[in-house]
Amino acid sequence: MISVVVPTYNEAENLPELLERLDRA
Repeated sequence: MISVVVPTYNEAENLPELLERLDRA
């Protein structure tokens, strides 16, 4: 279960940063 939750948590944490990069690009 942890192996599934951890990647999802990291994705949610990096999502805002990805949106900023897309917005700047």
